Amino acid sequence: MFVGGVRQATDTYSLSGSTLAFTEAPPSGTNNIQVLFLGLGASPSIPSDGSVTAVKIADGAVSTAKIADGAVTGAKIAANTIPSADLTTTGVSAGTYGGTSNIPVVTVDTAGRLSYAANVALSLNNVTGDLTVSEEARIGNTTIIANTTFDVFGGVSMNVVTLATTSNTINVALANYFVHSPAGTTTYVFEGTPTARDTSFVIELTNGGAYTVNWPAAVRWPANTAPTLTSSGKDLVIFSTANTGSTWRGSTLIGYTE
Repeated sequence: MFVGGVRQATDTYSLSGSTLAFTEAPPSGTNNIQVLFLGLGASPSIPSDGSVTAVKIADGAVSTAKIADGAVTGAKIAANTIPSADLTTTGVSAGTYGGTSNIPVVTVDTAGRLSYAANVALSLNNVTGDLTVSEEARIGNTTIIANTTFDVFGGVSMNVVTLATTSNTINVALANYFVHSPAGTTTYVFEGTPTARDTSFVIELTNGGAYTVNWPAAVRWPANTAPTLTSSGKDLVIFSTANTGSTWRGSTLIGYTE
């Protein structure tokens, strides 16, 4: 503010809107008051929406404190962008669990993650030994289910062993159906009979009557007479014991052509 060319102190006037008021009346005159507008006070500059691009943000300028909790959702994370090194470990060691000598024990947490895995070695307490069935179901010497009967329904398959032509040994522990085409005199030997079990097996003989066939001394035949075998064809010779092979009962189905 200048009056008569003299700059006025700022406390000698005030401005309200477009009204200029003096604390004292200025000297009268014509065109002796001059007002200069030097500009408004500084105000903050606010960027317009969408005007700040990625290149305007310095690397590392956005800190964790500037990101609200829960602001980053799964939709904002591209598939396969988080490396395994950045994932929180569940404490499970890499490796193979379970096998012929181990039982796998695993735990899955509420997020569906494998949180525990371990191998438990097989022992007498968690299934080892031979599976045998009589009046009780047993694994080794451990009674699993006590029962007076063991019923089997449906088809029951049998192991089949084909003997070499010169062989004479029937190992009942290996199968219960044996196929043999003897090439000469044969004296059979029965072995591998289970202890205290009712055991049966079948020998399918081809051309057995063409040669001399001798049976173990423990074999008993109907009417105490050994069967006459077919010289050209197949015979089924059936044996059964209830006293661990001390006595074998024999019977035959003779004369199959094929």
